[in-house]
Amino acid sequence: MSTVNLENVCKTYQSGDSTVAALRNITLTLHEGEFAALCGPSGSGKSSLLNIIGCLDKPTIGSISILGNQVLPMGDDAISDIRSKSIGFIFQAFNLIPVLTVYENIEYPLLLNRSPAADRRNRVTEMIEALGLAGMANRRPAHLSGGQQQRVAVGRALITRPKLVLADEPTGNLDSATGLKIIELMRNLRDQHGSTLLFSTHDPALLIFPDRIYHLSDGCIVRQEEVNAHVASVTQSGRS
Repeated sequence: MSTVNLENVCKTYQSGDSTVAALRNITLTLHEGEFAALCGPSGSGKSSLLNIIGCLDKPTIGSISILGNQVLPMGDDAISDIRSKSIGFIFQAFNLIPVLTVYENIEYPLLLNRSPAADRRNRVTEMIEALGLAGMANRRPAHLSGGQQQRVAVGRALITRPKLVLADEPTGNLDSATGLKIIELMRNLRDQHGSTLLFSTHDPALLIFPDRIYHLSDGCIVRQEEVNAHVASVTQSGRS
């Protein structure tokens, strides 16, 4: 079963009198439980593609199916419902609420979803343990390292057990060793919760963990790698 299916997606922007193509003829499928990466330099289209998959933006043309829902014909309320209930987001800048503790930041999405207090307590406590943040539940973001803050952001994104998790350059503000630990943590939590997870990066060192890698350049998928049983199968899709 596919979690995400895009067909011939294009995204253009107007910049004065010019038209800028951010995405060109993107076709991809993410299967349930898959851990995939978008790799490419700045300006290659990674963030634009994540925004469209996350229903934060709409393509100029193309077809998008998220969790079996054809997104483009849907109204804003229905799209917001998919985002809030089925998609978790992780950002490069962490985006934690500074006045809330580690516990409260992770709990916040459950409060928005009106989860029962006992369920919130159990889930958050388990998540803090899984994140390796035991003993830090009452700390605020200002008293955490960058890697610890990103762990909290990962926990917040996964606490509702969303079917799809999107991470935009989640290690961009971290050193290389910490970045590797964060991606490994994301993969391990994916294994526990079964979410489909897609992250973007420009760092080839992080590509030892995904099941599938999409290489982007100038708004196109120029190469796709499928990693299966430690054997990489590389297919050339060509520039669209």
